[in-house]
Amino acid sequence: MMRGRIFMTNTKNSNRFMLILIIWIIPASLIAVALTSTIDASIGVSITLSQVIAFGIPSIVVLAINRKRIKQILPTKKMGIKNYLMIIAMSLFIQPLLMFISTVMSQFLPNISSEMLSGMTTDTNFILTLLFIAVVPSVFEELVFRGIIFSGYKEVPIFKAALINGVMFGMMHLNFHQFFHTVVLGFILCFFVYYTKSVISAILAHFVVNGTQAGFSLWQTRTHTEIAYYDEPSMLLALFIIGVFAAAGLAIFVLIYKKFKSHNMSSIDHPEEDMVEQDGIVPPAPVKKPTLLTVPVYVTAALFVLFAFITLLPSFMHSCPYC
Repeated sequence: MMRGRIFMTNTKNSNRFMLILIIWIIPASLIAVALTSTIDASIGVSITLSQVIAFGIPSIVVLAINRKRIKQILPTKKMGIKNYLMIIAMSLFIQPLLMFISTVMSQFLPNISSEMLSGMTTDTNFILTLLFIAVVPSVFEELVFRGIIFSGYKEVPIFKAALINGVMFGMMHLNFHQFFHTVVLGFILCFFVYYTKSVISAILAHFVVNGTQAGFSLWQTRTHTEIAYYDEPSMLLALFIIGVFAAAGLAIFVLIYKKFKSHNMSSIDHPEEDMVEQDGIVPPAPVKKPTLLTVPVYVTAALFVLFAFITLLPSFMHSCPYC
């Protein structure tokens, strides 16, 4: 009974929190725009402020309510140097696949993140760009998604939990272009946390991915290269080349992931092993699995679709620093 009184310990509460979050993101972004416009701040400062308001404030509230369970919500088990190296390697090798998905979607939808990065790398030095694009989002977004929300899915099979978490992570970006590759990223990051028992693994991987994107954007800016706007033959060639790198990167990622999984298997609980009948003792009846898709999930999805269509309007797209 006590578990029902704790705010973030089950699937239903995690789903409710995501619904609250997606409703809060829009006003949070507008507040950030209003505050930064008064001091003529850069887009990087505006993004950072929107992250603090959109994710920092809800996180503080949830962690304050659950202060006695912070270690369960935000696990930080020591990972060891081997895990750090494997996570960095996997984050680098999965990047071509994420780029391939993003490039394909750029042929049909406006690449909002690319336009934002291009503007930042033109007007801001790389260190600050790295801070705004890699450090801040990796910390705040992972505390929310692979920390607070993911902690409520402990009774859900890991594949299903990672999938719904990844979809929620994609919806949080509020635009169709970023949705698809961020779903893949969010899905993968859940497994990192699951096997390492540390949210630090997701923060590190998120930082590597976003930092790579920032570096690639800087290269595009300096070389005046923009794949999304090539003519058709060149675009198809570019997609083919990126696709080859994506396939090779995915193959290497899988090989490293198998070693990563094997290295961390000892830290995974196997409750089904405790269900085996021993010495004539009948095991207890299995606990009913919680319902993963609750009403808040469907409402969140509907709001995402609505907001994503709105972000296709140029006037809105350029006024929302988070989208």
